[in-house]
Amino acid sequence: MSSFDRTHEKTAPSLELLRAQLQHMRSFDPHTAISVPCHLGQRGIPVSESGEVSAFSPPLSSVRDAFLMSQEKWDANDCMLQQLDSRLRLYQENGAKKRGDLVIAMDKAHTEMEQLQNYAAQFWSDMEENLKLLRQLFADSKNMAEDTPGRPEARITKIIRGLGDESDYCADNRDEDGCLMSRLEEMRRTQDVIRQQLEESSASGTPPSVAAAVERIQAELQKERDEADAQLSALKESFVIVVQKTLDELEVLRRDRLETEALCLRILS
Repeated sequence: MSSFDRTHEKTAPSLELLRAQLQHMRSFDPHTAISVPCHLGQRGIPVSESGEVSAFSPPLSSVRDAFLMSQEKWDANDCMLQQLDSRLRLYQENGAKKRGDLVIAMDKAHTEMEQLQNYAAQFWSDMEENLKLLRQLFADSKNMAEDTPGRPEARITKIIRGLGDESDYCADNRDEDGCLMSRLEEMRRTQDVIRQQLEESSASGTPPSVAAAVERIQAELQKERDEADAQLSALKESFVIVVQKTLDELEVLRRDRLETEALCLRILS
């Protein structure tokens, strides 16, 4: 049942009373004053002892009460509509804010992914450069350990190798007396150098023998090799530390990426 039907039911007695009062005003006669109130009393309209209809205030009050009730319902509905409208606006504002936060989070995640890719590319480039440097250093250290140019053993080996080559050359070319004489002179100078080194070894307390000089040179070479091996081991340890530090940084970046993805999923859900 609609509100109009309910209001109509409430105001129907009042309208009936108004009709009766109008009829009473039209047909009022002092000689027939009793009959009209009786007729009204039969219709359920309140009548006073003097025969007057007790009249307008109760019906108007009921109409006013019905109107006030309808007005209160209308005000309540209007207030509810205003609340719903404000709540809808709040939801729209929150949705726009969440969409903006989601766009910002996605941009941030994209930027962090690009940075992570750049870090990974830079890391592998640095690793390749470090490996090249290590290989070069290892080769240099190995060559330095095997060939020590400028030391007595290397000079003696070089001179003996050169003398053997030149002896073969002079044996095959006996006609080149000038070359032979120059080589002989160089041999004399080499012998003088070896003799001088042996004399210096004798002066420092070392036995004047070629074997002792060779042993001393080998000991110095072994010392140089040990130092080179120690430097290489230290370099390897530092390289391992750098690699481990880089791996730790990559792990931190990976965890940050996973947290960012989880945040994006929570925002989307």
